[in-house]
Amino acid sequence: MRNLKLWLPLIYLAIALVTWIDFVRLPPDGLASVGLWLVVFPVMLLEMVLPISGKPGSSIFLPDRYGYYVNHAIFFSISVAVIALGLFALGSVLDRR
Repeated sequence: MRNLKLWLPLIYLAIALVTWIDFVRLPPDGLASVGLWLVVFPVMLLEMVLPISGKPGSSIFLPDRYGYYVNHAIFFSISVAVIALGLFALGSVLDRR
């Protein structure tokens, strides 16, 4: 009856969609992406912990060759998918209890 394996990722995906729409509407400056980073905080935390970035200030997860919005779309969609799958797995475990 709880069905958390569906509700957790669906709620997260809805928040991610609203965040992406807000990001696209804002001017492309450094503050526009703050909402994106908050929604994918676990991935950003992983990047801060892993010291494998080549240059200071560069991201190993954010590509740098397709343009501002496409770069962010690639990063954000992959990060959201990974987190949503994690929430699905967590919901599956919680549903079994």
